[in-house]
Amino acid sequence: MRHQLVHDLTTIAIVGLNTQGLALAVALGAKRLVIGYDEDAKLVEALQAGEDPRGEISRRELGRASRLRVCRDAADLAQAEVFIITVPPCHTRTREADLMPLMQASRRVGRVLKPGDLVIYECTAYPGAVEELCLSWLAQVSGLRPDEDFAIAFSPSAPVVGSPLRQMARHRKVVSARGATPSHSVELLYRQIFPSGTILAPSIRVAEALQVMDSSQRLLAQALMNELSQIYPALGINLQQVLALSHAQSSLASSPDLWQPCLSSANPLCHSVASLLVDRALEVGYQPQVLPASCRVNDRMGEDIALETLKRLQRQGQAVAGARILVLGITTKPNCADLDGSQAIELVHTLQQHGAQVDIYDPHVRSMSTSHLQGIHCLASSPLPGIYSAVILAVPHMRLRALGRQGLRAFGVCGAVIHDPHRVIPRLDDDLFPPAPLADHSLL
Repeated sequence: MRHQLVHDLTTIAIVGLNTQGLALAVALGAKRLVIGYDEDAKLVEALQAGEDPRGEISRRELGRASRLRVCRDAADLAQAEVFIITVPPCHTRTREADLMPLMQASRRVGRVLKPGDLVIYECTAYPGAVEELCLSWLAQVSGLRPDEDFAIAFSPSAPVVGSPLRQMARHRKVVSARGATPSHSVELLYRQIFPSGTILAPSIRVAEALQVMDSSQRLLAQALMNELSQIYPALGINLQQVLALSHAQSSLASSPDLWQPCLSSANPLCHSVASLLVDRALEVGYQPQVLPASCRVNDRMGEDIALETLKRLQRQGQAVAGARILVLGITTKPNCADLDGSQAIELVHTLQQHGAQVDIYDPHVRSMSTSHLQGIHCLASSPLPGIYSAVILAVPHMRLRALGRQGLRAFGVCGAVIHDPHRVIPRLDDDLFPPAPLADHSLL
């Protein structure tokens, strides 16, 4: 085994500057030489100018990473001795898991892999995928022998809630590797940026299983909350009051972000990992029931919210066809510019399919950023007041929540439907509408 311990002069390459990848690159780039690689030209250009277009890393934080160099030329990766691949499996338009991005990233690293190098994966597909798939992709392209010529490791990335850099400061990092020396190297590396320390897993497969379990738990929790957000209002129960009571008795306080209805499909990575776990279970002869049901619940949230809004219009005697509707927020989650996996897009498409004229405003999304999405065109400036039959607070960005009840109502005509599916504006819906019957998808 020719791998040597990571030292201060070792160059690290981060392959994939998504939320997790950029946070790692910035944290490590403040301490050591780091190459941040991504094939997205616009993202690389913005980062080179000192700006995160997703708005998750500040200019000041980027400025502190004085030893980080961002590029999109894969040849630059050859300068590194340690590669951290943060490219996750994604999903297609039909919500099927797609391993192509993970394979392409592995092959790209394989082309520049040298004897003694270390490859760390931050994302997996299912328990065993790193050693069964990723290892073979690296070996096939590089011509090197696993364990003898190069080392492999895995460290599960946690779903990001809030500031990714602050989250790193609070959490212990789980790591795993094949062999004692690579394990020690990975621990030394991550301890530099995770002040709470690291936890060494017994094996890569066990660490992968942890990530899949965490993703599945988030998927299940999100599905539960999405379903309760439909049921409780129909029973005349305020969901936020239930959640506040639950937090008061501390049963949900450890992960409050899980226990909110959400349009993000619980996180695109969670969805992809759960889908791959279902596929793997089918291969070994087990027919999962809970995970596919959770995916279906989360995937239909955009449609459910759109249909509920249209029903409210109908109950007020307003025509659905031609109605002007304002959708506030289109991103995957609040306070970022990421669009991948957002069910708010499905919400817009459902409204359009029923003949509504939909305007979209998101303070975190530039109008050109949605040009590749069919039927999705964001307003370049704040919406005009007093012209909409319905207003939907689809993604509760802080800047949108700050509008408050009166600010949201100001966008609508007199008697407009104001729909807050996340229930983040106190009593916004409660004092305008009586409890509605459960969604009937055949109504429209």
